[in-house]
Amino acid sequence: MIVPGLPSAGYATRTAEAILDAFNDTGANLPAGVTIGTSIGIVVFPNDAPDRETLLSHADAALYEAKMQGRGLYCVFEQVHG
Repeated sequence: MIVPGLPSAGYATRTAEAILDAFNDTGANLPAGVTIGTSIGIVVFPNDAPDRETLLSHADAALYEAKMQGRGLYCVFEQVHG
């Protein structure tokens, strides 16, 4: 999902929380045994990446981290400085 015009990752996390809440609310209305869910990787352009390819790579890394922490979560990409 691309959300243009957000000034910081803080705004993106509120959007991610709303999306995760919507999935949780929807889950209560599903037939028994049916589940849906999502994990979200957050990256902010141009703060986290100068171009499309790097942006997608960083979003994928954040998504992978969210999945590793336990499905149904979001993770904000963090640059590793070394």
